Amino acid sequence: MNLLIDTGILIWILDNSSNLTINSKQIIQAADKRLISSISIVEIEIKRSIGKLIIPDTYLEKIFESGFEELPFDFSDAYFLGKLPFFHKDHFDRMLISHAIVKGLTLLTNDKTFKKYNLPIILNE
Repeated sequence: MNLLIDTGILIWILDNSSNLTINSKQIIQAADKRLISSISIVEIEIKRSIGKLIIPDTYLEKIFESGFEELPFDFSDAYFLGKLPFFHKDHFDRMLISHAIVKGLTLLTNDKTFKKYNLPIILNE
């Protein structure tokens, strides 16, 4: 399985948070590919710049050291975004959903709203 990690889950991974369930940790470890979208980095950097998130400057290094791969958001991902119904109002989450659908990925998230879309998701439960 190729697994796209939601931004919130990524932050929990980087913080070694107890919010990340044992089941989710096992799923991440078992995935064939563990992917982080460039959209998640955009979201993190915007939240850092406005003071909504404190995270070490070395977080990118930690992502790669942990075996995650970068997944660029491209034109086809952006184009498909316009075809998504507005079940979810968060623009970053909508971009991750579009990204996962176009690339045929399973999305690991903590957000139950993602279930309204036609994509495979795994909830952090």
